[in-house]
Amino acid sequence: MTVFPTRFSLGLIGCGAFGRMMMPHLSAVAEVRVYDPAVANVCSEPCLMAAAGCDVVVMAVPVGELRAAVRAVRPYLKNGVLVVDVGSVKIVPVQILREELPETVRIAGLHPLFGPQSAALSVAGHLVVVCPVRGDGVARWLAVCLRRWFGVEVCVMTAEAHDREMAVVQGVTHLVGRVMAEMGVRASGVTTRSFECLMEAVEMVRHDAPGVGDAIARLNPYVGEVRRTFLAGVRREVEGQG
Repeated sequence: MTVFPTRFSLGLIGCGAFGRMMMPHLSAVAEVRVYDPAVANVCSEPCLMAAAGCDVVVMAVPVGELRAAVRAVRPYLKNGVLVVDVGSVKIVPVQILREELPETVRIAGLHPLFGPQSAALSVAGHLVVVCPVRGDGVARWLAVCLRRWFGVEVCVMTAEAHDREMAVVQGVTHLVGRVMAEMGVRASGVTTRSFECLMEAVEMVRHDAPGVGDAIARLNPYVGEVRRTFLAGVRREVEGQG
């Protein structure tokens, strides 16, 4: 199903590290208009109106700022527009979009499982999760186009299934990475491949945008139980070797 023409306009709301990384990729397939609430020189009503009036609107703001950003763009959205978010958690953003946007707006949740560090050379081959929310054919269109445009792998799942998976995939990784970063652990000349892989994860977490780790820890409803189970296992290991 074709949801939009081959060439269309895309409004990017928020232009942090991830938005800046994606700009050249997005500009190759769409006419991109940017509105960034965090940067004064583009925080103007004309920029907001232009970005929010596009065929597709991508909400690339921290999850904690999403509701305010959605309310800002809402008056300028066209009927039939597709609005997506790109946060690391999905249940909360999807709920916000459902609550704040009228039925005339199509909605999907996206989670690109890569960032400026892991996809510094190319986004091709990385995974993007698509969570259908509202609009017939939207998830299929996104999956087809994302594969064709960027060479990424696409997985379609519900927001709930996504957050359950990410509670382990991201919840534990970010916990270990942040703790090791705080410890100041660094690779030396004498190492193993497994340690090098662990340090690669630490470096990715170390350079994440400030709100990413907090969103994963606080806004994924399944992370708490996963982390408690992990920490209980760590205590058993430590006490067993005590």
